[in-house]
Amino acid sequence: MAGETGSITRWRTNKQAQTDRFEALLDDPQTCKHFDVSWVKSLAKRIEKQRTELIAVIMTSLVPTSYLALTLLHVDVAMKLVDIKDPARLFQISLLATCFLGLLGAVTAITHEQSRYLLQIWTRRTVGG
Repeated sequence: MAGETGSITRWRTNKQAQTDRFEALLDDPQTCKHFDVSWVKSLAKRIEKQRTELIAVIMTSLVPTSYLALTLLHVDVAMKLVDIKDPARLFQISLLATCFLGLLGAVTAITHEQSRYLLQIWTRRTVGG
């Protein structure tokens, strides 16, 4: 329990440090000019693209996860697309695909949230609120 509290405190401290660094960039007249409305539009497009990618990864992961679950339940399943009839092989492929899509989804979700956070800081500093 104490380790979890330390991790949370460290995460909050890191997040605050990142916020402070970005706000310092916004306060600097030389670097602030790079974070204009065109940057925000580009960031907003990137956020929307990341959200779309995340939804696509989640939807795509349903297929291998379903095969994985059916194999674990000992339901006879054969992958028609590639003609895999061996349950052990189907399990291995499904597990690998599920893990890969999970990693891709995690990276996309983290990047998406970081982008949203930058936009939130910029909006709060520039527009107020």
